[in-house]
Amino acid sequence: MKALSIARLAAASILSVGLAQGGCAAPGDEGGEAVEVVEDVTDEMWDGRVADAELCVFPYAENVITVEHPQAVGLPWDGALEEGKFYKVVADVTYLNGGVAGYVDYPQVNSVASCEEVAPDELDLPTLEETRYGLVRIGDYAEGELLFHELGIAAVWSDGAWTWRYDGELKLDDGTVALCREGAGEEDVRAGIEEGTLSCADFFVLPAS
Repeated sequence: MKALSIARLAAASILSVGLAQGGCAAPGDEGGEAVEVVEDVTDEMWDGRVADAELCVFPYAENVITVEHPQAVGLPWDGALEEGKFYKVVADVTYLNGGVAGYVDYPQVNSVASCEEVAPDELDLPTLEETRYGLVRIGDYAEGELLFHELGIAAVWSDGAWTWRYDGELKLDDGTVALCREGAGEEDVRAGIEEGTLSCADFFVLPAS
């Protein structure tokens, strides 16, 4: 599986300023000596290693994505991972924070001790009405069992497969947001929503935030 690089904007900067005797004067100011301002930007990285970390993951397209705090990771595992299934991995993991990429508890998997399939009902997941993002249970809200909405991905999981996949969003005047399949006509989506449809192959209406 190809790891997906995840970048967030974060950097620590240190500004070193020389002070002239009697105060700091701007270059060219006759009232004092010109000083040189040196800017030194550093991108510190912190890491912590866990020998027997447990991760729940699932393959999607060409990526392996963590269930909790979704991030695409590299998984050095020779066994095949089947899309539509979920797995519990026990691995040697180095968690990265900071750096140029701005990592936040990013799990760099060094080696995998075991990888077992787990049933979706064994996963500790929030409901869609609790949060619109990540991997969530749809429950009685609409058709489908799970919704993944993160990392530029939006898809519904049902009966062991990612059945509906969406590529964009449609925002209505009343604030309603619907995830939409590429090629779905806006008028058809609006008509379906007005008829009371909350989820189908063409769109998925998110609950009000």
